[in-house]
Amino acid sequence: AHPAAHARLGEAFVVGDVPSYAPEEAQRLRRPLLHQFGLSGELSSEDAIRRQVSRLLREQWWRLDLADPRPGEDPLDALAFACARVAFGTRHAAALGWVDADLQWKVLTHNLQRAAECFDSWDSYGRAWARGRRQWLATSRADTLGLPFSEDDVGDWLADPGHPWSRLPWPAGTSATR
Repeated sequence: AHPAAHARLGEAFVVGDVPSYAPEEAQRLRRPLLHQFGLSGELSSEDAIRRQVSRLLREQWWRLDLADPRPGEDPLDALAFACARVAFGTRHAAALGWVDADLQWKVLTHNLQRAAECFDSWDSYGRAWARGRRQWLATSRADTLGLPFSEDDVGDWLADPGHPWSRLPWPAGTSATR
């Protein structure tokens, strides 16, 4: 989920420690994250949010953003977009104190394994993610936390030696990409 996260937070998002937010940034992220998790933006207490988000990530992380496929959507593109949103949402949920570090890393690890089984490189994943985001938005669904990018942008990221995708190896897995 690096492109949107990097635009908002810089390298803090991709390092091992949970990033910390200024109170105004935390407040700005709160409502869109609750929306992404399908929770009411009006949950009154942080304890209620922690319980709901933790339960959702423990029990249903794998189906977030995949529960309502639309006719004509490419399943692998939808999966790439869902993987990015799960990573982005989980990392931010941990930074906001909604999930503990153990649950965060468990979800992120499983999500990474899922992506590695479906894609064979950052390039195939990134291009599918760009197409998945396009098909998501084409059916009037909101990506309130994301930023626009294209398949060409993915190529630019991979060519940039400073971008994490060009520095990190793609995880080993059994890929089913086209």
